[in-house]
Amino acid sequence: MTHSENENDHFDLERTQAAEEFIKTLQNGEPLILAAEPDNHKDCQAIAVYKDYTRKVGYIKHERCKDIKPLLDATGLCDAVVSGNDGHLTFYVEIPNAPESVVLPTQRARVLPESPLPQDCALAYSDAERALQIVAPRIAALKLTADNIKTLLSMAERYMPLSAVSLSYDDDYWRDRVLQKLREATKMKLPDEQEKQQVKQLYDQLRNITGDLHRAHEHPQYQVFERQLTQLRAQKELFEKFEKYVSASKDGLSEAVGRLQTWFEEMPRVELRNTKDHESLAETLSYMGVSRRELYDVYAAVLLLEKYENVTDSKEGEMKKNDRQFGFMMRSGHSDEEIARAMEGLCVACGSSNAHTLARKLVELNNEGFIQISDEKPGDVYSELCAVFGVPNIKDKAFREAWRKERN
Repeated sequence: MTHSENENDHFDLERTQAAEEFIKTLQNGEPLILAAEPDNHKDCQAIAVYKDYTRKVGYIKHERCKDIKPLLDATGLCDAVVSGNDGHLTFYVEIPNAPESVVLPTQRARVLPESPLPQDCALAYSDAERALQIVAPRIAALKLTADNIKTLLSMAERYMPLSAVSLSYDDDYWRDRVLQKLREATKMKLPDEQEKQQVKQLYDQLRNITGDLHRAHEHPQYQVFERQLTQLRAQKELFEKFEKYVSASKDGLSEAVGRLQTWFEEMPRVELRNTKDHESLAETLSYMGVSRRELYDVYAAVLLLEKYENVTDSKEGEMKKNDRQFGFMMRSGHSDEEIARAMEGLCVACGSSNAHTLARKLVELNNEGFIQISDEKPGDVYSELCAVFGVPNIKDKAFREAWRKERN
């Protein structure tokens, strides 16, 4: 069964000359792994293609994913091989055998309350965690023989840098399974002394990593939590999705932020209720054995509260000196910085005595989604501006005429 792949990955590799050169190097029979990405925000049916266990090289074409889904194992994975390429930006994969079954982590009830964020605002897993989800189950499923020790070594070396990237129960589970597989390999009679030493070194390395994660006095969980949070903080997609969600909802930004704060206040353990105490958060989440999805729900909420926590405090109070002031902007879903810039420009326009200057600025803000002005009743917003700013020397009739001209 052959499937082509030519969609873009995160780095748009297919559109670059480097991608073309890379695809030309793929040899027939080269092993690949197909991995489902149900949390892919662009396509929940997406199936990614990995080489060397952890290197994503592209995606299966969308229209073929439906055919492949039944061939994936319980972890959403499937072994495949390169079966050819067109010399440009398309290569082909073949699935030679049905996937072998892998024992999944025990299905557990959710530990934390359901996140108040809609699915559209969920944080996507990091590339490191996606890779970890691929290589760890492959190691656990490997049937050890003297002939496939090199395969075990190759996969284990890929796995080691990923073994401590997360605090989730899922990764604890797979770490134990990989450690068990390496322990089994150390007891085998291997003819190659070098391979035997490599297996022993990898086993000792993973055992030390596992031990280090439980050294209470060094706070390793906190270090993992902060490292991952720092990486996620650098991306802007979460904030863009959240602001889009707020803009489309009936509630304002302060209400959405308030729901996040309430979510933490209702946590089952008091150590989880202070979003600024990351040390307690990390240790408690690790102890409770939260799933990867739950952990990412916490990360998303912490990052959003960091960015928007002041919206219900002094900043919003200053911007709303009365019930109407700036209310149309606060509901727009724009960031604080964008609102501040828009407000500054509006203040300047309101301070002028030129009806066209004011109308032009309002048309601009209307087009950018900060405000909504009805063509039939532009005077409604103008009345609010007069009440808030005391617009000088501009008659209502002059403003209406200027609005219609600038609008057209």
